[in-house]
Amino acid sequence: MDAYTRGYDDAESSADGDIRAKEHKITQLKAENKELREKGHFYMLQFRDISTPCKECSGYGVKSYVNTSTWSHGIGGQAITSGICDGCWGSGDADNKWVDLRTLRGNKQLQAENKTLEVSLRRYGCHEEGCTANGPGGCNCGLMKLLMELSKEQGNEAV
Repeated sequence: MDAYTRGYDDAESSADGDIRAKEHKITQLKAENKELREKGHFYMLQFRDISTPCKECSGYGVKSYVNTSTWSHGIGGQAITSGICDGCWGSGDADNKWVDLRTLRGNKQLQAENKTLEVSLRRYGCHEEGCTANGPGGCNCGLMKLLMELSKEQGNEAV
């Protein structure tokens, strides 16, 4: 074996040793990184007093949605958007959910509709028990007047 071949073989074995050492170091660093992330997540759960992390957001209280509509399910765009988790409503705890914003939004809409109806009935009087349009003298409590007015606005003449 000549000196050139021997030098090449020595360099190749030295390079293989360096590669193995570097691969070992990379494996060590990946394990440390994973351990630190798990510890950080564990400490976050402890700090926020979360016993059962939400499966949707892993206890963070926020998650990524595939479009801009987020939890409201409105019209969405073409972007991944971070928003409040609709599994736990921001608490991060599956056992201790915060206020359901969809229900709250629905309740506010219902409250507004009820207020409108209440104002209308006060304007026309309260409907009395047993009062019917076909009874003697017709309905005089106001409900039938209200229904007839709404019917006229919609283009119908009779209720």
